[in-house]
Amino acid sequence: MKVAFRVDANAQIGSGHLVRCATLAGALRAHGAETLFVCRGLPASWRAWLERQGLSWLDLGAPHIPHEPRADDVPHAAWLGTGWAVDAEDTRRALHDAQWDWLVVDHYALDARWERALRPCADRLLAIDDLADRDHAADALLDLNLYEHAASRYAARVQASARLMLGPRFALLRPEFAAARATLAPRAAAVHRVLVFFGGFDAANATGRVLQALDSLRGNGVGAFAVDAVIGAAHPAREELVAYCAGRPGWTCHVQTERMAELMGSADLAIGAGGGATWERCALGLPTIAVAQAANQVEQVETAARAGALCAPRLRDDSPGAWRVPIEALWFDPLRRAGLSDAAHALVDGRGAERVAQLMARPPLTLRRSTAADSAFVHAGRNAEAVRRVSRSAEPIPFEAHQRWYEAVLADPQRVLLIGMLRDEPVGVLRWDLAGDGTRAEVSLYLAPGHEGRGLGPDLLAAGEAWLRRAHPGVQALVAEVLAGNAASVHLFEQAGYAPRSQHFEKGMIPS
Repeated sequence: MKVAFRVDANAQIGSGHLVRCATLAGALRAHGAETLFVCRGLPASWRAWLERQGLSWLDLGAPHIPHEPRADDVPHAAWLGTGWAVDAEDTRRALHDAQWDWLVVDHYALDARWERALRPCADRLLAIDDLADRDHAADALLDLNLYEHAASRYAARVQASARLMLGPRFALLRPEFAAARATLAPRAAAVHRVLVFFGGFDAANATGRVLQALDSLRGNGVGAFAVDAVIGAAHPAREELVAYCAGRPGWTCHVQTERMAELMGSADLAIGAGGGATWERCALGLPTIAVAQAANQVEQVETAARAGALCAPRLRDDSPGAWRVPIEALWFDPLRRAGLSDAAHALVDGRGAERVAQLMARPPLTLRRSTAADSAFVHAGRNAEAVRRVSRSAEPIPFEAHQRWYEAVLADPQRVLLIGMLRDEPVGVLRWDLAGDGTRAEVSLYLAPGHEGRGLGPDLLAAGEAWLRRAHPGVQALVAEVLAGNAASVHLFEQAGYAPRSQHFEKGMIPS
């Protein structure tokens, strides 16, 4: 498998996009993938970092046609340094017109137009996004952040067949975080060690102001404590921060460290920005004070705070004195720290990169019409205990009764029965029941025994919707009925953008 990544990192964009793509590349390489990073104007420190990770990269160079603002620009178009069409042509040439299995694009300045232009270069495209502010023409979309009604944010932004991977379950964390998580329980101890990290660039030097706030706590009702400050090699106040920490016992400024999982694992409290580090801290159950340092972090931080996974104070300003107020409040509130740790730990399991890599490594799921020869396969699925438990009738289905039903379905022009295939293997069944006027369709689906738990449900549903769009373009609304207690199906349809419209209540009558 060959996978190319189009991603940038600089003081304006930050380094989080590059780091999470490198994490995904590492997981893909474990599946035997060959990877290549395509970047524009990547700083030397991050080129060296990619090389230390053993990752190949190509630089598109400085823009040769300056970007002039246009009415159809996406909100972050200026971050690209040139027009999307120029970048698409540069990227196509960088890929040498070779055929790639996947092209991953993680860039706020690139949208569906760029993706369509690069379509000839790759069998499948994956867009990584968290803003939902532009259209995508990708086969899959990954947004690893926690948002309320996450799927509805992309309902009008992606094609019907796109596979959505939404939420911290897909957080792209390096393997060391899952390994560290296995040795850690949610935190309940007093604060003896603090981690400060505001991203790889931290252009506004929030790190310095937080260090001053922590310094003011020393000897003021707070015992001795250690501090680990982490900054990137290009931090604007690098030398000053290294010297500041060196002058305080137990304080260390780490520059471009590879030990983040270790440092988070040993800390009792973290202070920093949103971004990818949010989910690293959550995976390790680290109580955190987080403040959005960029517009794209605001909703992420606020939603995580509402979920109880971090503390997101509203600072009156960005001075050390303003920072000291929430730090001191959480420092002396062990019950709140324990609550933050429990909620964070439950939210992220650290296996997101492997989940995404597995989905990318397997062949695309396709559909075919069922035939008379599929009757036994469909019966086995309908009769599986796990399927019957969430069906309208939980009773075992005799084969004779099934065969009568099956023949009637195949003969009914208002019902479509489809078989989900991975290469030559049938893995699931999807049925559409069309309304008389052809404007509504109800979906029913299940995975064949032995194929549960592989993440195939969303693929089966997305493929079914794409098939329906092609075969019955007049359908305007899709309907799904889910029995009470079927949490897996509720999650499946919510992730696919289905919204609950009503609830069905039932009560048995007791004879008098």
